[in-house]
Amino acid sequence: MLRVGCEAPAIAELLAEPLDTFRRRYPECQLQIREVDFNDPFRMLRDTEPEVDALITLLPVDEPEITVGPVLLTESMVLAVSGRHRLAARDSVKLEDLASDTVLRAAHPPPPY
Repeated sequence: MLRVGCEAPAIAELLAEPLDTFRRRYPECQLQIREVDFNDPFRMLRDTEPEVDALITLLPVDEPEITVGPVLLTESMVLAVSGRHRLAARDSVKLEDLASDTVLRAAHPPPPY
């Protein structure tokens, strides 16, 4: 059995093709998808008796004793700003353009202080 953790149940739908490929290549291996805690997605890997064998998560990952594997999915990013924002009329924006702005990102919470 391979126990795979995902931060949100919807991610399993986005990864249907890679998961189906795994099932075809390893039909004898049962694949179990589990939801992990968004606030601490790595806990289920680090526990003394881990609850998952692998984790599908957002990059970047800079965690001790965690090995990052292949990228399974990439998605374009979207910047949402007010129509009055200085970048609103642009067709595209580089990260450097946001250097002076406060940017909120739905990802892992910052490490504790």
